[in-house]
Amino acid sequence: MNRQGISRKAVVTGAGRGLGRAIALGLLSAGHRVLVVDRDVISVEETLGLARSTGAGNRAFGSAVDLTARDAAFEVMGTADSVLGGVEVLVNNAGIGPDALRKDYFGHPVRFDEVSDEMVRMFFEINGIAPLLLTIHALRRMRKAGWGRIINVTTSNDSMMRPGLGPYGGTKASLEAHSAALAQEFEGTGITVNVVVPGGVADTAMVPDELGFDRAALIRPEVMLPPILWFLSEGPDAPNNKRVLAARWTPESEAAGDPAVRPIGWPGVGSKAIIPETKGT
Repeated sequence: MNRQGISRKAVVTGAGRGLGRAIALGLLSAGHRVLVVDRDVISVEETLGLARSTGAGNRAFGSAVDLTARDAAFEVMGTADSVLGGVEVLVNNAGIGPDALRKDYFGHPVRFDEVSDEMVRMFFEINGIAPLLLTIHALRRMRKAGWGRIINVTTSNDSMMRPGLGPYGGTKASLEAHSAALAQEFEGTGITVNVVVPGGVADTAMVPDELGFDRAALIRPEVMLPPILWFLSEGPDAPNNKRVLAARWTPESEAAGDPAVRPIGWPGVGSKAIIPETKGT
């Protein structure tokens, strides 16, 4: 439940493993109802099995959907209507990372001209188009209810512009930019839009063993939950247009000036910093 003890209807994409699984299980543990969305039916069933083992199985539902499919957003939201009775919280976590291009992408960076046409389209479909379409379909429902929470998982500012990661950073940056615009558009409506990132290298499949990291030292996926529960706060003071570094967030991070919480966007160019038109772009 959120801080006021209200149980919400949540859709979490990419919830079959990694960050998404931790978020889904955390929301269930907090008393919410959750639709677990992932393209891999086995991973969906594994997450639902974990939910049942904790006694939350009656509030957990699954949907195996390929988010690159043309009608994926329609299907996911239709399922949410059917099993949850709607959607009040959308966590756009599903993503494709540079490991899909090459496992050792730090040791042997991927040149842009090595990326196939198919992979470029795949990155944009999963990291950019799918979350935007899901958001649009969710917003249509949230506007009728006068309440909603859109939570997008992007990536670090460095990764958005780091060479050697192929189309990963740029497609995540598109989600960041859309999040900033949406947060302003829906401000004051009861619908909020926020972004959360791990705040460093997280222990997920997107960080394969070939990169050589000590997995015990990586950020645990569970760090994503506390700021997400903060995003679910009620009332006019609910956080909006926030970008949270989950590994550094604490309840005290709500105070102004904490580097763990900034406006959505890029340092010095947050969505509130509207730059007047000048010559050029």
